[in-house]
Amino acid sequence: KLQGKKIDLDLITMPFPPRVFYKEYLKQNVLGTIPLLEDGNVRMTESNAISQYLCAKYAPTSLAMDFSEPFYGEYLNWIHHSEATLTFPQTIVLRYTKQEIGRADNAAVDYARWYGARLR
Repeated sequence: KLQGKKIDLDLITMPFPPRVFYKEYLKQNVLGTIPLLEDGNVRMTESNAISQYLCAKYAPTSLAMDFSEPFYGEYLNWIHHSEATLTFPQTIVLRYTKQEIGRADNAAVDYARWYGARLR
């Protein structure tokens, strides 16, 4: 069920990264990236867009803020900052410190610093 709502969903878990370890997923998303939301004719692959879509579609929900709330701008800024600003350096750090150790150690260290700076 979707966060307290009576909405059925089909959650599929895959080994990471799916483009390498779950090849049949490429038939659904040619980039092999996650997440993927299919809701009728709607297909979405951007995680924050999916969150906003679900909040809007199944409103009201405590997971979203309304435009009339005083911190709405900060709310939108944070959810997009977390995706647009933090995801890339986090991905580089995790890739080269967990999956491909020794391949790009300097890049992992540099992006770890960059990531930390973006959290301020």
